[in-house]
Amino acid sequence: IGAAVAALDPAVRTAIEHAIDRVRAASEAQVPPPAVTDLAPGAQVVQRWQPVSRAGFYVPGGKAVYPSSVVMSVVPAQVAGVASVVVASPPQADHAGSVHPTILAAAGILGIEEVYAMGGAGAIGALAYGVADAGLEPVDVVTGPGNVYVAAAKRLVQGTVGIDAEAGPTEI
Repeated sequence: IGAAVAALDPAVRTAIEHAIDRVRAASEAQVPPPAVTDLAPGAQVVQRWQPVSRAGFYVPGGKAVYPSSVVMSVVPAQVAGVASVVVASPPQADHAGSVHPTILAAAGILGIEEVYAMGGAGAIGALAYGVADAGLEPVDVVTGPGNVYVAAAKRLVQGTVGIDAEAGPTEI
């Protein structure tokens, strides 16, 4: 991850940082403040937002590179206070089976230290159930765009973990 950040084209880094700033500002504006409703003496209803402990984000990486998916997924989770964030993205033959360096760099800029080179339905299952041999602990929620197999896998793990939606590739 560190090597990918160091090797990132400065113009691309500037663009990613600019996107992070904008998504962070928009996300912060969406977090509702706690609310207390007094019903009677000693009777209150307190409403507050509580983040999940661990979130997993799928970042596609087949024919194109989507650092925007990293930014648009991870930043709102960070703003919400999610303590642990993990990214999974398909391994790239052109990069010795690693995650695409631009995806790694975007994750690194955001302080993500846990990135796995895995794609498709298998990545969704791994995020939901964990992979002990890889040191991957299960997450509480899985989000991110993907193909029809990713959408089907998210449907299958729903209930074990939260998901964002059952959207198809063009609907996320």
